Amino acid sequence: MSTSHSDLFFDVHTITDHIANLREDAAATQPIALPSLPEAGPVAALSAAVHAAVAAINEHTDLLAREAHRTAANMEAFTTGALRVDTSTARVFEGVAP
Repeated sequence: MSTSHSDLFFDVHTITDHIANLREDAAATQPIALPSLPEAGPVAALSAAVHAAVAAINEHTDLLAREAHRTAANMEAFTTGALRVDTSTARVFEGVAP
């Protein structure tokens, strides 16, 4: 993906920017860190529930970041394929053009 536009005006620069932004967003996700909460006393159950909720959110955050990286890789592969089709189509049109 070295050109800014392909033969039939496939905007590679914008696509590359979107893929890079997706990867940056995925890399920027950080787990939530909780301060020390009481494990005994009247708020012990609440503390345990908060810890469980934060653990679940952190797990989902990790899954989402991995999925975003996988999606970016797929976008890159599909863009490469689309550029090949775009380029070969443009060559065919050049042969048909007067």
